[in-house]
Amino acid sequence: MKESRFKDVVDDVAERVLIAPPIYQRLDLYDIIEKHDEENDLYLDDEDYKVIAKQIKKRLNNYIKYRESKRSEAKFKFSTSDEFSVVGIAYKDVRFKNYTDFYNKLIKLNDFLFEKFSAKYINLLMCDFSFVSRASADGGIDFLGKGNFQKLLNINGEELNLKSKDFSFRVVGQSKRYNPKHKIGTKEIREFLGSVKILQEAVNPNKENAWLGETNILNLVKLADPFLYLFVTTSYYSRDSIDLAAKLGIYIVDIDDIIFDLITHEIGIVNDNYNSVEFEKWIKN
Repeated sequence: MKESRFKDVVDDVAERVLIAPPIYQRLDLYDIIEKHDEENDLYLDDEDYKVIAKQIKKRLNNYIKYRESKRSEAKFKFSTSDEFSVVGIAYKDVRFKNYTDFYNKLIKLNDFLFEKFSAKYINLLMCDFSFVSRASADGGIDFLGKGNFQKLLNINGEELNLKSKDFSFRVVGQSKRYNPKHKIGTKEIREFLGSVKILQEAVNPNKENAWLGETNILNLVKLADPFLYLFVTTSYYSRDSIDLAAKLGIYIVDIDDIIFDLITHEIGIVNDNYNSVEFEKWIKN
C-alpha cells in the first residue's frame, strides 16, 4: 500500500479520536481503522492494520504532549492494559462527564454572546477586568482586558515581588465561533496579528486608523504595555496554525481548553452537573 494511502487513513482515524467527546470508557484504534476500511473499501490486510495503528498512536501521543505543554488536560490517555486503546478523561474523572453539555452550548452561542463569553473567560484565568470592543470600530479585536500576573501564573496565596503594584499587562483577543470541523488556519492567525499591530500603533497620536476616537479603549492602553495576544475559538487549530502561533507568540485556546477550564473552575455546574441557567447567567452578568 502506498504511504499516501496510509496517510489518509491515519488522518481520518486520528481525527475521529481527537474530536470524540471524552465520555467513553474505551476506544479501540483497530476498531476505528476497521470502520474506516469498510466505509472506503480499502481491503486492508493485517500488516496494514499494524503499521497504521502505530502511526496513529504516534500522532495521538504527540497530541497528549502538546496538551501537557499547554498545561491543559488531554481528552484521553492510553489504556494501561492495551497499547492501542484510549480511555476518555471522563471515565477517569467524573467531573468531565459534563463535557458534551458545555460543547453543545458553546457552539450554539451567537457571535456577540461568544465574544462576551470570551471576555468573561479571560477574567476567569488572567484578568482583573475585560470588555467586548464595539463591532463598528473593533479593528479586528473582539475583546480586551487588564491582565493580572497573579492569576496568569496561577500563584495562589503568594505575593509577586513586582517593583510597581500598577505593573500589569494588556490582553487583546479575537473570538471565532466556528464549527469544530472548521479548523483555524494560518490566515486567521496572521490577520489577528495585524489587528493587534493596528491597535498598538493607535496609541501614537500622530497616526489615524480604525481606533480613532475610541478614547475609552485607547486610554487603557499604554505604548510600553506588555501585550498578551489571545485567540479563542469553539473549534480547533490546524497543525500549521499551531506552529505559526507559537513562532509569533500568540496564545491559542480551543474548545477543549475552554471546556476543561470551565469544569475545573466549576462554572455553570450545580451539584456536579451542568446547569444551563447558571452558565448563561455567568456569561451575561
